[in-house]
Amino acid sequence: MGQEHSTFFSEQARCELLASPVGDVLLLNRPLVTVGPQDSLVDVLRMLRLNNISCMPITGGQRENAEARLIDVVDIVTFITNSYAQLGVSSFNENIKSIMKVACDQLAGGRLEYERGNPQKNKDESSQDIETDFSTKNPTHCVSCTTPVASAIHKMTELKIARLALLDSGDKISHLITQSNVIEFVLLNLDALHPEPDSTLRELRLPPTSPVVACYDSSLTMQVLQDMRNKKVTAVPVLNDQGVMTGVMTVRHLKNLVPETIPNLFLPVSKFLSAIGATYVTGSQDMTLRNLLRVMVVNTYHHLFFLDEAGRVEGVVTLSDLIRWCV
Repeated sequence: MGQEHSTFFSEQARCELLASPVGDVLLLNRPLVTVGPQDSLVDVLRMLRLNNISCMPITGGQRENAEARLIDVVDIVTFITNSYAQLGVSSFNENIKSIMKVACDQLAGGRLEYERGNPQKNKDESSQDIETDFSTKNPTHCVSCTTPVASAIHKMTELKIARLALLDSGDKISHLITQSNVIEFVLLNLDALHPEPDSTLRELRLPPTSPVVACYDSSLTMQVLQDMRNKKVTAVPVLNDQGVMTGVMTVRHLKNLVPETIPNLFLPVSKFLSAIGATYVTGSQDMTLRNLLRVMVVNTYHHLFFLDEAGRVEGVVTLSDLIRWCV
């Protein structure tokens, strides 16, 4: 049986809330974390890890509109997997130190050149360019502090992006608005945004998305990351030989990398996850909408995989799904 409707919900109250300026109602209380153009990949990974974030603006530098450039963990995964694919195992391992010292300014725009093959060959024969310019693939979209919440969410949904840069009166980035910020806002205001916040997903007829891209626990981590890049997903369930889920691999796990642990990328994904102490939570269609939102917010998840009674994956719910369902 479904739950009673929220006594706080009305279409007028919902519209008024969504008309509020993003700068007034979203939880943007964390200080903005930035990196400089010469900070290395090691520095970036450390700052992402320490601040539990997935993206940062690059400030300063000589490039035009430098304040609007971002670097995120997806860029890093793409760069590492591109380096491996283009250099090969031997040259990749030989150049690990150089790869990890790449500067943000290069990673956000430019090409890197590594020696490949016989060092006695001339440069034209032995060098290998690695694509590092992701600026056209991950453009920075901006909004002002006075933009209505509904307009900001519509922009994220329409453009299929996970974040917006919030500009202050001087057109400088003051914060990043992420899907996680939006979900926090939804959870805090759920009674005003949804008429049945304590009904289950099954009662609301909100099934998880399927089918789901997955990997097996015996697959090498680097291969899993390459497959994720090629299929444009940022998280996959890890399955054993019986198809039962045993873990979750996400691009965010790469925030744990340091130069000494790069070889772990060539371990089976199950051992890689064990080495970093990765944990996971699963969902079911008997969860209420409120509880689902709470799980996502408390664990800072971007994905939640749903299992059937046999422990097999039946679908996934993402932050994009939740935003679409609630707003």
